[in-house]
Amino acid sequence: MSFLSEVQENIKSLKQTVTRVKKQDGSITYHGHPLADPATCEQLSTVVYISGESSELCQYCSENGRNFNFGILASSITLDTYDTLIQHNWRRSGNYFYRPLNDASCCPQYSTRLDVDLFKANKNQKKVLRRMDNYLKGAPNASNRNKSKNTSKCKSEQVLQLETELQQVVSIIFMSPGYIQYEYKGMINCTIRKKRKGSDVSNGNYYSNIAKALSGKYKIDANILADIICDRVKFCTTAIDGIIHVTVDEESSVNSRSTSETYTSEVRTEPDKNLEIVTGEALFDEESFNLFQKYQKEIHHNNNLTKENYISWLITSPIVTHDPAYGTYHTKFILDTILIGVAVWDILPSGLVGVYFFYDPDFRKVSLGIYCCLIEIKWLQNNRNKNCKYIYMGGYVPHCSKMMYKVR
Repeated sequence: MSFLSEVQENIKSLKQTVTRVKKQDGSITYHGHPLADPATCEQLSTVVYISGESSELCQYCSENGRNFNFGILASSITLDTYDTLIQHNWRRSGNYFYRPLNDASCCPQYSTRLDVDLFKANKNQKKVLRRMDNYLKGAPNASNRNKSKNTSKCKSEQVLQLETELQQVVSIIFMSPGYIQYEYKGMINCTIRKKRKGSDVSNGNYYSNIAKALSGKYKIDANILADIICDRVKFCTTAIDGIIHVTVDEESSVNSRSTSETYTSEVRTEPDKNLEIVTGEALFDEESFNLFQKYQKEIHHNNNLTKENYISWLITSPIVTHDPAYGTYHTKFILDTILIGVAVWDILPSGLVGVYFFYDPDFRKVSLGIYCCLIEIKWLQNNRNKNCKYIYMGGYVPHCSKMMYKVR
């Protein structure tokens, strides 16, 4: 079955779709049953224009490759149509809906979603919540409170970078076509530990038992998995008996103590800060737009996005519905009257679709992106019907460090 045929079959399978009419202007309209609205009895329809394949320069690597998508433009789309598309790996950007063509793309993108019924906060996620709570109370982070006692445990910048790369490599192995095909569940501990005094350091002065941990979890031979990981990492490693050995130059150790002190001074505030979380209709306002520009400039080094770009991307929405419980909404994070973050969500019958999130880079130390996800998970767990249980977090590129929070 061709890709276009698959798309058409997806749309035909919608519960409310009963007729398909192609107009002279090239658009295709799908008429469904009228929704129960005693005031208007208006019939809602999906009207889309098939735009076909497109490509763009890859933003996730430095190899000048291209990523390919198949897209449609929607002047209107019903909840059921959108829900069906999102469950078949489609995404929305303004009025444009697209599905990545991973086989042809430089950096494949994988759709991610979270079942809130199965979610349990792990240690790192609880730490994010505590960090925000301490920030609002004006208290230092617990790890900073004990920094004088734990200075010897501070890790060098190189070790932290190696742990990040190891996490990315493990993600690639478990999510990329052509490699081990297993369901990658949550955050796997990729800590690199220093060998004890007196240990044989001829093969490296640090080690990781990630291969043995995955071996027990997924019933894979640890030796084979360790070899696969070592073949794909960029830094010097050796695999012996399922253990990954790493050589780290400890002379270039980062000043972790001063980093902790800087973080404490930035995060510690006057007591009783107030964080207000407000959700409302997706409307334009200058404060949100200015924050968006600051985020794009400092995080993505993009100075070319205009007000028109912002409106077409994050304000305009083709969703048509009579039910105010669904549609496109903005969730604003306001700290003592100052806007520090905005999450753009589409609320569908099956769950929340994360369209975009931007924040004030001055507050990056409190992990606003992860904090926002945890707040939305809690909201969905407490305010939903039984079928509305997913959070769709958009695309994930395994080797892109900016997307690692989706795995965590």
